[in-house]
Amino acid sequence: MLSNPTTSNKPTHRIYAVTRSDRSDKGFWSEIGAAWANKDGKGLSLKLNMLPLGEADLVIREIDEDAERAYRERRMALAAADTTTSDLN
Repeated sequence: MLSNPTTSNKPTHRIYAVTRSDRSDKGFWSEIGAAWANKDGKGLSLKLNMLPLGEADLVIREIDEDAERAYRERRMALAAADTTTSDLN
C-alpha cells in the first residue's frame, strides 16, 4: 500500500479547465478538481472531478483563502435568494 504523499486533507490548489472564445479575450473557467502539495515540495497530487473536453487549457492555481471565503458567501447568498424566489411561485 502506498503512503499518502500529501501534507493534509485540505487541498492547496484548485484545478480549472479554461476554454477560450473567439468573441472574448477572457476564457471561461470551470473548476474541475483540486491538488495537494507533496511533502517533499517537488510535486502535486491531483484529484479531478471532471475531465476537460476539446481544447481547454488546464490551470492549477494556489488557493486564496480570502477569495474562497468570498466565493462561498456569494454562493450561499445566491442559493438563499433562489429559495426565497421559488417560495413565491
